[in-house]
Amino acid sequence: QIAVKSYRRAFRRPLRTAHGGWAAREGFLLRVEQDGQIGYGEVAPIPDFGSETIEAAAEFLQRLTRDPQLEVPAGLPCCAFALSAARSQLESPPREYSVSALLPAGSAAQRLAWDKIDLGYRNLKWKIGVEPIAKELVTSRGLLEKLPSEVKVRFDANAALNRDDLERWLELFAEFPDAIDYLEQALPCGE
Repeated sequence: QIAVKSYRRAFRRPLRTAHGGWAAREGFLLRVEQDGQIGYGEVAPIPDFGSETIEAAAEFLQRLTRDPQLEVPAGLPCCAFALSAARSQLESPPREYSVSALLPAGSAAQRLAWDKIDLGYRNLKWKIGVEPIAKELVTSRGLLEKLPSEVKVRFDANAALNRDDLERWLELFAEFPDAIDYLEQALPCGE
């Protein structure tokens, strides 16, 4: 059995990304039940990044609740991921996952990072490619130099970097290998 619940969450303050402001996040939570086991997945489309639209996801998910054996059509990567994640939980024991605290773009990230660490977060996600690279590198260095050893940072460029900027970021990351979790979506699709 598959159940779907839609959600729409407004951000307290719009999130700044390389693609502009983002005021709300919307998507769907999947609950898959089979033989007494339960798995969950999230469909969180971002069409600007190459995924399906909310409307396309909603249409497919509605059909999926009526026919749980449906194959996910090409062009619905978020639906495919959510269903795969939920089904994998049915096949293997539950795992623990770290949850990242989302930091705002720019220098506000440094101030908020300490609040998030005090709340118990051990993973921080920071949107880069929003402000001039020189400024972001300085802010990032200041953050990385002071981080507790058990805290890691995920950097998310939302495809905003060019190859030269990517090299500059990688040079900085090489100085702090234990503090970097990963760099997400550095270059535009196809690069």
